[in-house]
Amino acid sequence: MNGVRVTHRAGSVRRGPEYTLPGAQPDVGKVYRDGAAVELSAGELSLRVDTSRPWRMEFTAGEQMLTSVGERGTGFPPTPAGALEAGFTHPA
Repeated sequence: MNGVRVTHRAGSVRRGPEYTLPGAQPDVGKVYRDGAAVELSAGELSLRVDTSRPWRMEFTAGEQMLTSVGERGTGFPPTPAGALEAGFTHPA
């Protein structure tokens, strides 16, 4: 599945449901690390996190900022299994 998932307290078994996105290709994402910055890219879409600064995720397409999520903008509602996670999926 192409997308980004932010998970709080990972370690539980995923019980689904999981859905395949039409046109999704396996292993298209690339991870880069440059010092404190980590970037996940797939095609022209990127997610960047600078680990030396307060929590912030920046989503870009090429050089254009699409959106960002700050430390108070990521919610972790409980799943039916009791895990806390937030998922962000961008269709291909």
